[in-house]
Formats: sequence, C-alpha cells, structure tokens
Amino acid sequence: MGGIGKTTICDQIYHKLELQFDSSSLVLDVQEKIHDPLLKATNQLTSQLQKLIRGSDSFGQGSRIIITSRDKQVLKNARADDIYEVKELNFDDSQKLFSLLAFKQKSSEEIAYRELSEKVLRYAKGIPLALQILGSLLYGRTREAWESQLQKLEKGQHLGIFNVLKLSYDGLEEEEKNIFLDIACFYIGHKRLWGLISVFHGRIVMHDLIQEMGKEIVRKECPQHPGKRSRLKNKGSDAIECISLSTSIECISLSTFKVKEVVVHAQSFEKMNNLRVLRLYTWGLELKVSFESPLVDMPDTLKILYWTHFPQRFWPPNFCPQNLVTLEMPFCHLEQLWEGDQNLPNLKRLDLVKSWELTRIPDLSLSPNIEEIKLSYCSKLIEIQDTLEDLAVLILDATAIQALPSSLCRLIGLEELSLRSCFNLQIIPSSIGSLTRLCKLHLTRCNSLQTFPSSIFNLKLSKLDLCGCSSLSTFPDITERAPTFARIDLSYTAVKVLPSSFANFVNLRSLELRKCTDLDTIFNLKLRKLDLGGCSRLRTFPEIMKPAHTFAHIDLTCTAVKELPSSFGNLVNLRSLELQECTYLESLPNSIVNMKLLSKLDCSGCAKLTEIPRHIGRLTSLMELSLRDSGIVNLPESIAHLSSLKSLDLSDCKKLECIPPIPPFLEQLEALDCPSIRRVMSNSLVPNLSNSKEGVFKYHFTNAQQLDSGARANIEEDARLRMIDDTYRCVLFCFPGSAVPGWFNFRGKGHSVTINEDLSFCSDDRLTGFALCVAFGVLDIKGGYGSFRYSLKFEYDDGTQIIPYKGVLNSYFKWDGEGTFVWKFNLESLMASGMSLRLCDARSFTFEISPYDPFLRPNRPDYESVERELKSGIRIKECGICPLYTKKKDDKYGGAVDYSASENDIEEFSGSNVAHSSGETGEDRKRNAESYPVN
Repeated sequence: MGGIGKTTICDQIYHKLELQFDSSSLVLDVQEKIHDPLLKATNQLTSQLQKLIRGSDSFGQGSRIIITSRDKQVLKNARADDIYEVKELNFDDSQKLFSLLAFKQKSSEEIAYRELSEKVLRYAKGIPLALQILGSLLYGRTREAWESQLQKLEKGQHLGIFNVLKLSYDGLEEEEKNIFLDIACFYIGHKRLWGLISVFHGRIVMHDLIQEMGKEIVRKECPQHPGKRSRLKNKGSDAIECISLSTSIECISLSTFKVKEVVVHAQSFEKMNNLRVLRLYTWGLELKVSFESPLVDMPDTLKILYWTHFPQRFWPPNFCPQNLVTLEMPFCHLEQLWEGDQNLPNLKRLDLVKSWELTRIPDLSLSPNIEEIKLSYCSKLIEIQDTLEDLAVLILDATAIQALPSSLCRLIGLEELSLRSCFNLQIIPSSIGSLTRLCKLHLTRCNSLQTFPSSIFNLKLSKLDLCGCSSLSTFPDITERAPTFARIDLSYTAVKVLPSSFANFVNLRSLELRKCTDLDTIFNLKLRKLDLGGCSRLRTFPEIMKPAHTFAHIDLTCTAVKELPSSFGNLVNLRSLELQECTYLESLPNSIVNMKLLSKLDCSGCAKLTEIPRHIGRLTSLMELSLRDSGIVNLPESIAHLSSLKSLDLSDCKKLECIPPIPPFLEQLEALDCPSIRRVMSNSLVPNLSNSKEGVFKYHFTNAQQLDSGARANIEEDARLRMIDDTYRCVLFCFPGSAVPGWFNFRGKGHSVTINEDLSFCSDDRLTGFALCVAFGVLDIKGGYGSFRYSLKFEYDDGTQIIPYKGVLNSYFKWDGEGTFVWKFNLESLMASGMSLRLCDARSFTFEISPYDPFLRPNRPDYESVERELKSGIRIKECGICPLYTKKKDDKYGGAVDYSASENDIEEFSGSNVAHSSGETGEDRKRNAESYPVN
C-alpha cells in the first residue's frame, strides 16, 4: 500500500547505518527515473531486482541492499533474503503522529478536540500519509472547520485515501492549484508549500500517491481525449500529432523516446493561445523531430520552453516571447537567437548547452531579470554579454572565448563563473576583482592561460581550482590577507615556485600541486592536506622546526626526495603519508614513530629503501602499511606490536628474506612474488574472532619457493587456526606447495572431488561451512594474473540437483610456479543462493574448480582460445574439502577446542564414500588428515 511508510523507514535505516559502510547509495523514486516503460512490467522489474540482489560479485562482503515495493510478489520472485511488510499504525501511534501535526504539542486543544480526532483516526485507518495530510490540514482550524472537513470525508468515503489527499488540493487558491498540477505532472525531481510538496537536497519531491492524485485530477478533465486536457504528458508520435487538436491545452511535456521520426506542422502551435509550458525531449544525438515547413511563430503565452535538439537554424521570426521565464534548448541547431532587440522582461534562465552551431548570443539588455546563463560546449561561441547586472550564474565551459572583457565588472550580481576547458582563454582582466559577490570560479583545463591577476585574491572564494592550466607558470603575489581561501589546486600546471606571500592564505587547508613537474622546492605551510605527487624535480622537504598540529595528509608520490628531515616527526597529527615510487628515498627518519595518529604509510615502489625504523611498533594507530616493490630485506620484530594494523603489503619485495611474527589483528598479508623469502615465523597467538562477520582475512604467498619446511608448516598451521577461529568471515590463504594440507578430510587428484552417498556429517547443527583447497602448478603461462572459479553441487537419489552454487575467488595473483590455495566457504552463501541447508538428504556433494582470468571479458574475439590456453597452462594437481563446525562450550585449547581426531573418526568420512571425477585410485582416497578442524 502506498503511504504506509515504506520509503520513510528505508530512508531512516539508510541514514542510521550508512557510516558503517565504505560506500553507500540511496535511490528514491526508481520507477519515476526509469525512462523505458517496458521496465515497469512486473517480470522485467523482477529480473532487474534479481540481478541487483544476486550480483554478489559486484558487492563486497557484508554489503546490504534494501528495496521497497508495493508488490510483495516482486520481492518474492527476486528471492529477497527477508521481507518485512509494513503494517498500519496502531491507534496509540496514530494518535501521537496526528496530534504532533494537528496540535503541535498543545495538550489543551488536543483534549477539546478528542472526539473529532477519533473520527479522523478511524478514517485514516493507521496510514501515516493520511494522518500527515489531515493533521497539517486541520492544524489551527476552528471546530466548525473540522466538522466541515469530516463531512466531506464521509460523503466521499468510497474514494478512500484519494479523498483525503484531495482535501488539501481543494483548499488551495486557483493559482496555487495550477502550480500544484504543473508540479505533479511535470516537475518532480526538478530544482525547487504546504503538506503536499517538499524539497529534498534542493529538488522538488512529492509522495507518489499525491502525484497520482494530481494526475487523476487532470485525467478526469477529459478521460477519452488526452489532447483536450489542460496538461498533456506522453511519449511517442501519436501524442505529438494530437497537439494541433487542442486550443485549451496549457502544458505539454512530450518525449520522442523510441520514436524514429516525427514531423511537426508549422501551424501546430497557432491556435494554442493558453499554452504556458512546452517541454519536448529528444533522446540521443539523432535528430528525430523535423518541420514540414519553417516554424515562424509560437504562442506568446509561453513561460517555459524546453526543446532539446531544436532542428531549425534560426529563431522563429514572429515569435515574441514576452512572458518567457525559462528558455532551455540544449543540443539545438540554432546559429543565433532572435535578430535585433527582444523585450523579454521576465526571462530568468537561458540554457543553450551543447548548441555547437551557436556563434553569438544577442543583446540581452532588455532582459533585466535574467539570473542564469548556461552556454557550455557552445564551441563556436567567442564572445559574451557584459550588461546584465542581476546575472548570478554564467557557465561558459568549453567555449571558444579567448578573453573576458574588461567591462566584466558590470556583472555586479555574479556569484558563479565557470570557464572549465576554455582552451583558447588567455586573458582574465583585473576587473574581475570587483565582482564582490563572486564565490565560485572554475578555471580548470584552460590550457592557454599563462597568468591571472592578483585581484582574484580580493574575491570571497573558498576554492581556487586551476588544475590542468598547463601553460600557467607563475603565481602572482598575495599582497593582502586572503582569509576565505581554504583550498587551492595547481595540479598539472607549469608553476615553478610559490611566492613567499603564500602565507597570506591564512586559512588555507588544502594545497594540491600534483604533477607540477617544474616545481623544485616547497616551504613550510600550515595545512591539513599537501599533495605533491608527481613533482618529479622536488628533492627536499622542509624542516618542521616545532610540533605542527594541522597536517593530516601528505602525498610525496613520484617525487625525487632522497630523505625526509629528522624533524619530520613533528607532524604529530599526520594520519596519511604517501611515498609511492619515491625511487631515490633511502631511509625513513626514526622520528616517524612519534606520529601516534598515523594510520596509513605507503612506501611501495621505493626501490632504495632497505629498512624501516626499528621501533615502528610504536605506531599504534597504523592500519595500512605497504612496502610493495621496495628494497626491504628484513622487517623489525617490533612490527608485531602494531596493534591496529589490518593490511600489510610486501608483494614484489625481491630481497625480503624473513617475515617475523605479525600483529595479532592483521587481516590481509600480501607477499606475492617474493622469491627470497626463507622464513615465516609462527604466530603463537591467533585472536578469537569467531563473532566477526565483517571483512576478509587474506594471506598470500607466491613465488616463494625457497621457503623452508618450517615456514611452510607455520603458514599451513596459521591457515588451519584461522579457519577455526574466524567462524563467519571470509578466509583465504595462498602459499607455495604441491599438495592439499593433511588436515583436509576429503581430497582427490585433479579438478574435482565428490563425496558419495554418506553426508551424515552435514547433519550436525554446528556445521558452519567448508574449508576448500586447490593445489596447482603452472606449466606454460606467459605471466599475467589469475584466480579460480568453482562450483558446489548437491545431488539427490533420483538424480535431481539442489541449485548449484557457483562462485569466484575474491582474489587474484600472479601465475608463477606451484601453489596451494585454501579458503573458507560459509553456509550463509548457500542460503543467499536459495539452496536448501538439509545437505544430509543429498546423495553426493561435488566440489569442482578451474582456473579463471578476472580480466578476460567474454566479448573479446579471442575469448575462447585464451581460455583454452589458460586451462591447458594451469595444471590442477589436487583439491580438497574439510567440514567446519562451531565450538562446543566444553571445547579445550585455550577455551576453544581439541582438534585431534582418531583414525576411526577420519575413516568414517572416507573410503568408499568418496569418489573423484579425476579418476584417482582407492589408495588415493584413503589419505586423510591427522587433525579434524572444528570451529
């Protein structure tokens, strides 16, 4: 039911939980945003929802999707995990909501109107939208007005909620009714009175029931003939052809979506003396609307004209739109607007975006009320008007303008000026400093701009963005304090040095100088963020003579810095330090351990960096540490004390020899292609994370063939313990080896293993999932990265199958040498895919796996040949399955469990009950584990 509160509840849940997720999105009124009417059909909508809900490969672990729909069957067909049906409010809650709106907490009035209130509550039947509208409608009214409204409700009771909604409409003045119907029919979602309409993030929003009520009012004007109604909104050529049939029509909104071609008769608009709004949408770049003969006139009553891809090159000569308020004609073919002067005293908005043939705009001095002009991508436009004192917004992005006129100061009302991608712009006059209201100035990618006037610093800008002005080589002096500037972006410019007067930006928080390849020095500034990434000539970083509390983020990526000053540790509040590809950097200062708030340290690609500070374990807030492709030989033992560390990346460290005990709460260890590693120390304490369901635990070791047997045993033991302690989280291990670890109960040679007939071990209520394993070798693959995809199939005695689960490992690595992959599969994944959890009813359980290239797309012409080459180049030696269980209360092992299992226990799940599609012998099937992992 509409108006019951589904969207409101969803909105509240979203805003309460969104901060718990890395990214989030709230999409309201989806049906209104779908242009293709076919998608509104239930079967199509179900298909869309299924792709959204089941698209597990597109969403991270722990993601949540909440969908609202009036049709419960749509959610059932999409196999939603849980469906909550919103019920009507009970009497007490209805009374609280109604009283809040009708009496505004005035208890005396509430008592006096109690009897009438109860009648309202009985009519509203607990529907929040009805209570909201009636409460707002009756607020502050006399007792007689209440009784009158209730009589109207009782007379039209068969109309239900529609009657409630129409009460608010009936109370509007005639002009207000017209405005409401215009909005209900045409303007939902547009940039901006009552309880019928609200504004959300600057956009007009209206409950769909209220909108439908407005459309129904219009429909009843002439049910059989849409062209004779006051407002016409439709798609297709039939609707366009009926335009000429009506003289009373006031508003038209038509779309040519899925229409091949429409011919408009020049006389179509002649008799429309009441037409106020004309909105004609053409989708795509293909011209779909043409005129039988040149259009010479349009109704002078027009207030809003929106016509995309207007086909004529010239303005209709007899059209004098004195009442026009908004003129929007994006993608039009006009070379110019009207000839001579036009008196448009009401015009406020002019939008001719992407009108590529437009060479000039006329004198608009007779349009004194114009507030906004948008001419973006009018690539032949070379000049602008400067006589509009009330103009607030001027957008000239990607035009051919070479210079702003010195008379620009006449635009005294200008608040926003955008000149993005004006590649020919060379001159900005000093008079720009006179625009006292200007608070937004966009100058990015103005390639020909070599300088700009210092008067810009007189403006009240919070941000100065000159990113991509590749010819800009000097930055003018700042002669006075500029207190409003908080962010300056000079990235990708030719700036060589910053003036010493830069300190006059007293409230500057962010300075971005990325890829300023001519910059060779920087002085100390009080900033929060400093981005020097790609400043390849920058060799030194200034001394920090005393504790600096403002800095939070510094990026020195790809600079020529050889060392950081010993005083660098005075950046006591620094949270992120980026040093990627600093190929000259030889060491980090010991003072870096004073940065108690540092959470990210990235030294990847620092080839000359051979060690990190011995006491790095003092960085108790550090969560991410990357030493990828560095010259590190050994890690200090204090790394085990990094209590907050979640991610450690050691991949491509060719000289790394030993990994000491790692921090207890580390979740991801990447050591891909580390050929010199010999030792990996055991982690004696593995924290109990059995209640955690978030995140991924991942350890990767590849191309580490020199690992001694003790190191391999330590890694295998860590994998076993992690499988046990992380009851619910995703766990992945990859390490050198040519065989499935001994603690796997079911295994077999080749790419699959099948457990036949007896699946009684699945009947244990403590079963949480399975550890899965594949041992592989690389025969003939020319580099590249890959992963595995796998399937789990359960078959009954009659040959029918429970829906097979198909998955892809959420990880990829470089194909090199031989390796073993171990990961956890949770039964929650089976529930999400609609599979029955009564696995013991199945006759057999098959695990099958094959190599997979995550970067190979099926639409590649050579897709099949590349895939065959991959499968032939990767030899899968063994694969295995091991059931995982939750712990019993009396389990041992540090309050956990005793994992030992007798030969009888193991034999119970082996022998004749295990068969392998790869055809291994019975002797192969008798190899079993000495321990039996139980969660």
